[in-house]
Amino acid sequence: MNDLYFDTGALKLFLLGDNRLSSYNANISSNKVKAYTSMVNMVELYYKTMEDLGTQTAETWYWRILNSDFTIIESITPPIGVQAGKLKVKYKNTLSIVDSISLALASELNCVLLTTDGGLKSIKEKTRTVHFEI
Repeated sequence: MNDLYFDTGALKLFLLGDNRLSSYNANISSNKVKAYTSMVNMVELYYKTMEDLGTQTAETWYWRILNSDFTIIESITPPIGVQAGKLKVKYKNTLSIVDSISLALASELNCVLLTTDGGLKSIKEKTRTVHFEI
């Protein structure tokens, strides 16, 4: 099984304990796969959670992920930046820049991209995505 890249929506499902992620969580816990996300997704998680659920929940969730088994990609390399830019242009009406970065990172890391984003569900890239309806 490929390692996993969690976009912001998938992180939120993880934090909410969504049952649809239970098999993925079991594989992460047993070290069968690695779980990745990026600081860009963490920033998005923080501000969206703060807007929807308040500062205390945003702080709790932010630090819970940072102190978990997730590998956090802290910076974007120049090639990833170029790839994300190309994806943003190709899917300019479909993907946000955060989604474009997530897709580029998942591709580079050869991960399955877990997402709740409808735009990522319809992309035509080689990266495998698993979409969760919300």
